[in-house]
Amino acid sequence: MDGVDNLKLSRDAYFGITEGRIKKWNDPAITKDNPGAKLPDADINFVYRSDGSGTTFVFTNHIAAACPGWKAGAAKSVEWPVGIGAKGNEGVTAQIQQTKNSIGYIEYTYAKETGTKAASIQNKAGKFIEPSPEAASKALLGQPIPEDCSLTVPDPTEKDSYPIVGLTWLLVYSQYDDPAKAQAIKDMIAWALKDGAKFASELGYIPIPDEVAGKVQTALASGIQTK
Repeated sequence: MDGVDNLKLSRDAYFGITEGRIKKWNDPAITKDNPGAKLPDADINFVYRSDGSGTTFVFTNHIAAACPGWKAGAAKSVEWPVGIGAKGNEGVTAQIQQTKNSIGYIEYTYAKETGTKAASIQNKAGKFIEPSPEAASKALLGQPIPEDCSLTVPDPTEKDSYPIVGLTWLLVYSQYDDPAKAQAIKDMIAWALKDGAKFASELGYIPIPDEVAGKVQTALASGIQTK
């Protein structure tokens, strides 16, 4: 949003933007949380991913869980009720930069690399949270972890957590013909969970909490076998 720093969007505001219910930047749903900001009487241009993506999967899973009026579903690709599409994080970013009064969703690391402004958005506890790996990691605290570790947290309840968070799932076979390959996979994942965690943080990704890492290690120990 040109000329506006530290934009705050309540749940009603960003739900309304994605639904097409809130059409102007000076809508009361936005101005009430941004006193002093020069929000124009201009149309909001919402930009979404036109290609199937994990980013869209995470975003729409949150909207579907948290927005009572949402009807487009949750998937890697959905029929958006409003907006214009662009391909990839780079396409959405370019469209936002080239189109006045626009807003969209992109991966945090890409926003960080490109210097794209990000709004603080309201979580389930009512707090406005800026996106950061630390705030995202808090969304995972205390969550029950499935046996296959395919954890999703569409609308975190932790009061200081960023509300839109997703994990990357690693798919591995339960059995391997080659014992050396099975061990190499276990070793690689163990390294990623421990020593490699610092690189994830440096790149802007969520550091996996110890309780989640422990569950993954247990699953590895019993889940990858050799024939």
